Amino acid sequence: MADSEKKWNRFQRLSVKPGRFSEKAKRAETVSLKHAHRFLVKRIHNAREVRRNIALWMLGMGALIAIATVQFFLYQSSYMVYTGAEGGTYAEGVKGDIGTLNPLYASSPGEQAAARLMFSSLFAYDKTGNLKGDLAQNISVLDNGKRYRVELRPVALWHDKQRVTADDVVFTVGLLKNPAAGISGSASWQNIDIKKIDARTVEFVLPSTYAPFPNVLTFAVLPKHLLEKVEPSSLRDGSFSSQPVGSGPFSFRLRQDIKGRDAHTVVHMNQNKDYYGGAPKIERFQLHTYASSDELTRAIRSHAVNAVSGLSLSSYRQFESEAEYNSKLTPTHAGVYAIFNTKSLSALSDTKVRQALQVGTDVSQAVATLPVKMPVLDTPILNSQTDLGDIKKPGYDKTKAASMLDDAGWKKNAKGIREKDGTPLVLRVVAIKDADYESVVANLSKQWRELGAKVEIRIVDTNDPAQNIASSVLQPRDFDVLVHELYLGADPDVFAFWHSSQAVERGLNFANYRNGLSDDALSSARLRLEDDLRDAKYQTFVRQWLKDVPAIGLYQSQLTYVHTNGSTAYDEGSSFVTANDRFNDVRYWTTSQGPVYKTP
Repeated sequence: MADSEKKWNRFQRLSVKPGRFSEKAKRAETVSLKHAHRFLVKRIHNAREVRRNIALWMLGMGALIAIATVQFFLYQSSYMVYTGAEGGTYAEGVKGDIGTLNPLYASSPGEQAAARLMFSSLFAYDKTGNLKGDLAQNISVLDNGKRYRVELRPVALWHDKQRVTADDVVFTVGLLKNPAAGISGSASWQNIDIKKIDARTVEFVLPSTYAPFPNVLTFAVLPKHLLEKVEPSSLRDGSFSSQPVGSGPFSFRLRQDIKGRDAHTVVHMNQNKDYYGGAPKIERFQLHTYASSDELTRAIRSHAVNAVSGLSLSSYRQFESEAEYNSKLTPTHAGVYAIFNTKSLSALSDTKVRQALQVGTDVSQAVATLPVKMPVLDTPILNSQTDLGDIKKPGYDKTKAASMLDDAGWKKNAKGIREKDGTPLVLRVVAIKDADYESVVANLSKQWRELGAKVEIRIVDTNDPAQNIASSVLQPRDFDVLVHELYLGADPDVFAFWHSSQAVERGLNFANYRNGLSDDALSSARLRLEDDLRDAKYQTFVRQWLKDVPAIGLYQSQLTYVHTNGSTAYDEGSSFVTANDRFNDVRYWTTSQGPVYKTP
C-alpha cells in the first residue's frame, strides 16, 4: 500500500513544458504528412496503373473467351452437319377425293397416294425409274420368260404384326383375276396362273413370253387373313376400304372429313416402326385431299399443309421465286399428245392430211405457251425407255404443209377455209378443262386455222357428272383431235395405245390406228427378252408411227411439287414412272432440320 502511494505521488509531480509539447506535436504532424505523401499521394498514379492493368487483363480474357468460343463452334461444325430431324408430322396436299382406301380400287391421286404410303408391292420403282424389289428380294426368269419365280423378304409384317407370306400374294392375284371383285384390268390377268412354292416363294406362269411382265408386279398386296372370308363382290364397299391394314411405311390411324368453307378429307397415318425397310423418320403423315389446284395453293400458304403435289403449272410458277418454299419439277413417264382420229369422217382419215398437219405444226411454239418450260416429246416412246437411234420427225415447214394440203386436194375457198369436193376441212378438238395444256390447245388451233382448217374446240369438265369424258368422248371416239395425256409406264411397251387390237370401244388406242408393220413390231417386242432385239423392234414401230401420224407428240409430263423450307422430301434430279413414285424414299423425309454428328 505504501509503494502505491509513492508511485501516485511521483506521477502527480510530472510536469509538461508547453513549448516542448508544441514542438513534438509539429514533429508528429510532419512525420504523418511525409508518411501520407509517401504511401498515398505518391501511389495514386500506381492505382491508375492497376486499374488500367485490370482493364487490359479483362479485355484479354474477353478476347480469349471469344476466340475459344469461335474455335469451339468451328470445331463443332467440322464434326456436325444440319440434316433432317426425326419426328413431327408431315402434311401433304393432293388433288382428288378419297372414296376408298382399298389399294386395288385406287384411281384418284389421293387414293393412289394413300395406297402407296400404307401398302407394299412385290416390286416398286426407285428415284431413277428403275424397277427394284419391295416385298420381293429376288426374281428368277425361267422357261424363256414364261415363268417368273419371286422370293419374298423374310421379315415383312402387316400392321397387325402378322407376317406377310406367299399366301397373301396368291390371294391378291386371285382377287385381281376374279371378275366379281370388279377390279380394273382384271381381264389382263385371266391367262396368268400363280402357285405357291413355299411360305416365301410364288411362281407366275404365263401362256407365252412377255418381256415387260416384272413391271406388272407393282400391284399392292392385301392380307389374306383379314379378307379371305369377304365375298369378292363386297370387297369394294367392305370395312377394309375404310379401315385398311397394310405393310407399308405408314399405318392407318383415322379418316377425317372436314366440313364447311375449307371442306376436304384428311387421312391420318402413323409411322410403322416395324417396316422392313426401316422405320420412317416422320412420326406421323397426313394426306389432305382438295378439289382444285387453287385450294392446294391456299392450303400451303395458310400452313394447313407443308407440301403440295400436282399443282397446275400456273399455280406452281408462283412458288418458283419465293424463298420460303422449295419447288421441284420432276419428269414422269407420261406424255401429252394431239391424237388424230384416223377413222373419223373428217379429213383426218387421209394420211396425207395428217402428214401435212405434222409438218405444219410448230410444236415448240405451242409448248412455249405453258407457264413453265417443258421438254418437247416427238415420239410415242420416251428416249429414256429405249434406244431410238437417230430417228427424227419431219421438221416444221408451214409453206411445205400448205403445199401438201393443196396436193391432197384440199384447196382454200374464198373465206380461206380449205375444202375438198365441197366438204370443208373441219377439226373438232377436244381437251379436258383446267388441264395445263389448254393454252397448247389454243395455240395448235391458231396454227391449224392459219393452214386453212376450221377448228372447233370443246373443253370437257371432268368435275361435271354430265360430262363424263370416258362415255361421251373416249369410248365413242367423238373427236377429230384429242389433246390428252398418256401414261406410258416404265417399259417401252406401248401396245395398249397403238396396236390395232386395242382400237375398240374400251381400248386405249384412241386414234383407231391400224398398221400391220406397227402391229408386228409391237407384238414381237413383247416376245423378246434381249434389250438390243427389243430396241430394234421399237425403232421399226416409231419410224412407221412418224410416217402414219396417228398423233403428234407435244411434251413430256412433269410432277409439280412444292414444300416449305426446313422440311425435306424426295431428291432433286429424280425421275419417276408415276407421280406416286415420289414416296419411294419417304422413310427419309423430315419436317425440320437439326444438327447431327458426322460419321467418322
